[in-house]
Amino acid sequence: MPPSEPPADIRIGQELAFTSGLQPEDYGVLIRLVMRGGTRTDLRAFAAGLRDSGWKMSADRLTGIVRRLETAGYVKYEAQFNPATGRPMWSLEGSLTPLSAPATPPKTRGAKSRGWAYAVRDTATGHIKIGSSRDPLKRLAALRTGSASSVDFVWLAEGGAALETFLHAQFAERRMHGEWFDFGRADAATVIQQTAARFEGGQCP
Repeated sequence: MPPSEPPADIRIGQELAFTSGLQPEDYGVLIRLVMRGGTRTDLRAFAAGLRDSGWKMSADRLTGIVRRLETAGYVKYEAQFNPATGRPMWSLEGSLTPLSAPATPPKTRGAKSRGWAYAVRDTATGHIKIGSSRDPLKRLAALRTGSASSVDFVWLAEGGAALETFLHAQFAERRMHGEWFDFGRADAATVIQQTAARFEGGQCP
């Protein structure tokens, strides 16, 4: 569906105004999303836009706000692999009326839906960690807290622990220790994406 014209004004209904769990700053973020007229945006690009307009808004802080709005049903954010950049993109969409039912656990659809498999790069060493999580943004925040250097996503896909195990087996010769791998001069995101494409429901080809 093409984006609609941005609304001329915003009216907060009673249901939204009294939604349990939302904080005052959550409404400001939601209004800015709605003012985009249905145009989806990348999480980090949206955070940068807020900062440019004077908001003190880090990507991690915005993640917490988005998570609350998503739990309440007023925001959808989805992770999709962008083949043009070789990186995952978190796509945001907001509405003043619920986009989904509030906070019910999603039903799984087989092995590929049981969480996410991800790859992050340690910017100091260039090494790649391949792991899995049901909440990859929360996992990334934990990795950043426990790392002396910066880490960031280079790849993300549905598949959870089954896909993670498959990738670990495929890249066994590149393993350094634990979940960390050395891809050398290769484009890790492209190599991982091409290898993951051979994964079928938890079964090795």
